[in-house]
Amino acid sequence: MTLRTAVFAFVASLGVVSTPLGLGRNIYVVDSFDGMGLPAAAVYNRNEVLLGMTGRDGALEVNDSISFPIFVRFGGYDDAVCLSLPDTVRMNPVNVRQLPDVTITQDKVGARLLCRANEKMTIVTGRDTINVTAVYLVDYVVPIDGKPKGFKTRTMPRILDRKMDISVVKNGEKQQSSDDYDDFLLDIMNPIHFFTIRYGTLKYPQELDARENANADVKKDKLSHHFRRRGNTVTRFINGLEGEKDGKYSPGFLKFLGATMDMTRMDFTDVYAYNPYGINQSLDMASMTMALDIAYRGKMIKRLFKTKETVDCKAVITLEPLDYQLITTEESKELRKNAGDLKLSDYADGKRPILY
Repeated sequence: MTLRTAVFAFVASLGVVSTPLGLGRNIYVVDSFDGMGLPAAAVYNRNEVLLGMTGRDGALEVNDSISFPIFVRFGGYDDAVCLSLPDTVRMNPVNVRQLPDVTITQDKVGARLLCRANEKMTIVTGRDTINVTAVYLVDYVVPIDGKPKGFKTRTMPRILDRKMDISVVKNGEKQQSSDDYDDFLLDIMNPIHFFTIRYGTLKYPQELDARENANADVKKDKLSHHFRRRGNTVTRFINGLEGEKDGKYSPGFLKFLGATMDMTRMDFTDVYAYNPYGINQSLDMASMTMALDIAYRGKMIKRLFKTKETVDCKAVITLEPLDYQLITTEESKELRKNAGDLKLSDYADGKRPILY
């Protein structure tokens, strides 16, 4: 893992946190078509608090005393609502509307993407549980393909507007104020700042062209990319910690900062509209989801959270496109200086503008 990736993992994770769902029995979240487990499917309670995420086999251990309903979400699939505790949750693939053809001219070499980012975090410090729900309006500036000369790329999100709700449960009682954590979570350590978008043309396996319901695995940049095609929807799952010893990443240099951590999950699920000519990772994107799971053991982190116990962390952030604008190289430079005055209220209609 590179130093850049290590710094990303450390800083991104500081905005996230959670506990296991509890002891009990496993439920399995699977694809309704072939019964295969869905990794990193997120489970929420009736208050939209993140309870946990499924493992590589689609399993999640839950407490028999959990209150209902619970909601299960996974990119590229309809949400599932459970009124009782099932053994298996079967998720139905969602259709992705075919995006309009894009006419690329010689001077329009890039695109500005406007996206909504939905963020769920749960932070457990031993005595406190901090639940965070946030919605952001962000933009990215990326080339359509290749690296045009002079083009100014922005693959990290620029936050144009946001709404955030933070609740704190202290010693089992919900607090009226969350002031102890607001600044820390809102600005400095929030992982939304490090949600890098992927761009360029992605040539997916031929198996996906041959059948409308197909699975395929390919190796790219030393990571396995697991593809599923269901009709007009293509999903890609990437385990960002693949190849790490024992499936976790513990950057050694953080020990010297008192920030020892074990990252046990860094999963990415991308959803695209099927394109027989290959996928443009930005223009064909219906959603991208990042899931993180970290345990902090360092003294500095414990001091920040005013605890002597390990700080357990979970977060799920889903990026959904709202609009895009094809731009020239000169316009990419101007956008670095001037983002314009855009608000979430400008895109208030429809929770998922691409999916239906």
